[in-house]
Amino acid sequence: MIKAKAQISLLFALFLSVLSLSAATITWMGGDGNWEDPSMWDSGTVPTTTDEVILANGSIELHNATSVRALLVQSSATFILGASAQLTVLPTAATGVPVQVIGKVNVLGRLRVLNQLGFTDYKYIILSGGTWQTEPSGEVLLDGGGLRLESSNSSFNNRGYLWMEKTSNSFFRLLHVGGIFINGRTGQVDITTNYNNGVLGSPIYISPNGQFVNHGAFEAQSDGNEEFINDNRLDNWGHLILDGLNLRNDDGANLTNRHWGQIRIQHLASTGFNFINSTGARVYNYGLMDIRNSTAASAVLNNGRFDNYSAGNVRLYGEYIYQQLRITDSGEWHNYGRLSCGNTASDDRNAIWNDGDFYNRTTGSVNIQGTHQESGFRNTSYFLNEGYLRTNDLFDNEDIVENATCGEISARAGINSTSVWLNDGWLRYSSTVPFNNSGYFQHTGLIEDPNNIIDPNEIVNDGVMAQTLTQAVFVGENQNFLVLGEWWQVSTDGVIYNEPEGDVIGEYNPSTNVFTAYPDTEGMQEVFFMAEAVNGNCENWFSVAIDGGIQEAGRAFSANPNVPTSAYGIGVYPNPTKGRAELKLPTMLPDELHHWALYHSGGQLMQEGQTYAGAPVALDLSTMPVGIYLLRVSNPQGEWVYSERLVKQ
Repeated sequence: MIKAKAQISLLFALFLSVLSLSAATITWMGGDGNWEDPSMWDSGTVPTTTDEVILANGSIELHNATSVRALLVQSSATFILGASAQLTVLPTAATGVPVQVIGKVNVLGRLRVLNQLGFTDYKYIILSGGTWQTEPSGEVLLDGGGLRLESSNSSFNNRGYLWMEKTSNSFFRLLHVGGIFINGRTGQVDITTNYNNGVLGSPIYISPNGQFVNHGAFEAQSDGNEEFINDNRLDNWGHLILDGLNLRNDDGANLTNRHWGQIRIQHLASTGFNFINSTGARVYNYGLMDIRNSTAASAVLNNGRFDNYSAGNVRLYGEYIYQQLRITDSGEWHNYGRLSCGNTASDDRNAIWNDGDFYNRTTGSVNIQGTHQESGFRNTSYFLNEGYLRTNDLFDNEDIVENATCGEISARAGINSTSVWLNDGWLRYSSTVPFNNSGYFQHTGLIEDPNNIIDPNEIVNDGVMAQTLTQAVFVGENQNFLVLGEWWQVSTDGVIYNEPEGDVIGEYNPSTNVFTAYPDTEGMQEVFFMAEAVNGNCENWFSVAIDGGIQEAGRAFSANPNVPTSAYGIGVYPNPTKGRAELKLPTMLPDELHHWALYHSGGQLMQEGQTYAGAPVALDLSTMPVGIYLLRVSNPQGEWVYSERLVKQ
């Protein structure tokens, strides 16, 4: 919490009583000693309120409470503020810099710098190549001014308490990091600032030479139009809270939010963006980024690259005028973790608008909730989904969507696709609104359409279509049960089971591409089958309920021992390749002659041959066009064993 300003007594009476006295400059010229020892000062007197103190060399330690006009610690000097000591700096109009450090400072007690004259542009502490450490018992309180790390070899290590407040409406930076600023695990930093004259201010700034590392608690509050700017490196391991300020990661800068790190941005008063990742900037998120607001235009504007790793969690909540996440044409979003958008504002345009490159990887999960005027997810560039995405609002595709193998998209409010949609994974279309496709929709995966909204004639269907809610399922030969496409694109074990490790109750006819259920299955509640797409990295058992809906079976099982698992992986190196690659079957496979085949992504057989487990096969793609190929392996019985995508560059 921000410490109350009342903790600082301004000592106006004391100050007025000494204004008439002549200010002196007192220089320390000795070795180790105490502040109270007059013999160590050049004038032979202990400094008073009107004195400017210069520590020229040696080490001096203060044990009591005293006041001075200014303090300069030279490069050969060390100043220690003892645990029971309090030093109050009362700058006058003649003061250049209240506290300047070229040497070393160690604070165990309390240091206060007071704005008694109402300065409007003041740097209270400047580190000009010096080092500063505040211990857990120490406090540094700056009333009206700021801290500036002037050079790259300056360092400020806060293990105690640091408080800064800007009491004027002038433009200056409370915290300017041109060196290394570290807030330790026991450290707490509280900053209060208010700059509301209509010009965007940046009270916290990390310069191109600066490094900001936070392990403890860092909180900044503002009622104005202000921002925290990172021009180099921001590394957060602790709690970073910006209340009323946005956060900007500029061109060439890196922001890393570590596994235990939490960044929260809230209550921004302006109509800008809560978090801006500029072109050429990088974000590495392993922790929690929680952004919530009610007035900002967008929670996140991403012009650079944002990597949300598997442990990362990005939560965007509030009522935004435009988007919660806007990825521009220069932006990339690589999502391996969780991304949640929760909005209830009816005037919101798009929860997520991707105009760049959005990669939702295998471990990635995107969850869009709330109501939006136009769409939950708007794609005007390239979206690759290898993980999970659920949206409660319209999915609007105006360019390229690739729902890859193992990818799952749950569209609860409909899909409007006017361009290209490549569906190699699992599409759960639980909406009751029309499926609008005026572009090219290529389907080789699994589509769940329990309400029979999708017309298979509107898509290029080489996959599994499951429309079960209004159909008479599991009674005799039901052509509407499951329709299976090309055998090399989607693999099953060819049978249907009544339960895991259970009896076969149906089978697949490859000549008609349909599953048929045996007549004695009438009255059953659910059946099980296994489907796997082209690259073989994601085999899933599915259960189909009689009242509609397909879901994963809930627990792994193998009713057919010949059904392969991911443990039967083949090795293909290098992948991608510019011409040559090597295929090697794992030694765990039976010592039998296996058949391999290389297909073009359009289904054309390019090469084939035979090999034994453990024996390498040389593949030559040097004369083939650049593109994606499918490498498939079958055992001597003709049963599918494994497949892998091979990329030719």
